Amino acid sequence: MSSSSHSTAKASKPFKPSAEQLAFLEALHHATLPPQQFTHRDHLHYAWLLLRLHSFEIACARCLAGIWYYANHLGAHDKFHFTLTRASLFLVAQRQQQCMADDFEQFLAANSDLLSQFSELIAQHYSPQQLANPAAKSGWLAPDRLPLPLLPHNE
Repeated sequence: MSSSSHSTAKASKPFKPSAEQLAFLEALHHATLPPQQFTHRDHLHYAWLLLRLHSFEIACARCLAGIWYYANHLGAHDKFHFTLTRASLFLVAQRQQQCMADDFEQFLAANSDLLSQFSELIAQHYSPQQLANPAAKSGWLAPDRLPLPLLPHNE
C-alpha cells in the first residue's frame, strides 16, 4: 500500500495495528464485541484504525458496512445512521491529517473535542432536521450548513 493511501503523511513507518486493535476489529466485524464495548470513543477508534489502514473511500465503505452489520446483528438497526457515520469519518480524517499522532491515545489527547463536543462539531455541518430526515439514516445526505472538510484525493 502506498503512503498516499494513508490519511496521514507517515511514509517513514507504515501503520501496524497492535494485537489488541486487531482483536477489536475482528470482534466488531464478526459482531462478537459486547455492545458496552462499542461506545462513542470506540466508534472513533474504529474510524481512526480504518483510516490509518486504508484510503478514505475504502475506510468509509468498511466502516459503514461494519457498523451497519454490527448494529443489525444486535437487533439495533434503528441506531445505525449512514450520514452521521460518514460525516464522522470526514472529521476524523481531517484531524488525522492535522495531527501526526502515532497512536489512538495521542490522537484523542490532541482532539479531545471529538469526544467531548462531537454533537457540536456535527451541528456545524448538519441541522437537526437534516439528520432527522429518514433518508439520512439509510443513505448519504450532504450537509445543509457548512461543508465538510475537503480531503486530498486518495487512489
